[in-house]
Amino acid sequence: MAFITVSGYVTDGNTGKPLIGALIQDGTNPGNSQYTGENGDYTFTTSDPTNPVTISYPGYNNYVGNAGSLGSTISIYPVSPVVAAVQNYWVYILALAAIVLLYVFRDKIKNIF
Repeated sequence: MAFITVSGYVTDGNTGKPLIGALIQDGTNPGNSQYTGENGDYTFTTSDPTNPVTISYPGYNNYVGNAGSLGSTISIYPVSPVVAAVQNYWVYILALAAIVLLYVFRDKIKNIF
């Protein structure tokens, strides 16, 4: 089986600054993943240049492409403030729902423990 190795950088699409710790993951083999280094650099090896690859970083939109499209510099962009607010809103709603359920069923929960 032939392997392909590509190297490059992951940067913030707005500022050009390196993204340290961005996750690069092989879509056909999730165990094949790595994080970018202190300069946003990576060297990634996979079995097929057509394998799907995802690059993710907290607060940023994911990059989705194939292994053959890696190399040089991949720029990813921050999630828009509106999207981030909606995502955070749902986290708060789910947390509030959990608290309400715990309160409503507190007597039954006490009997379990």
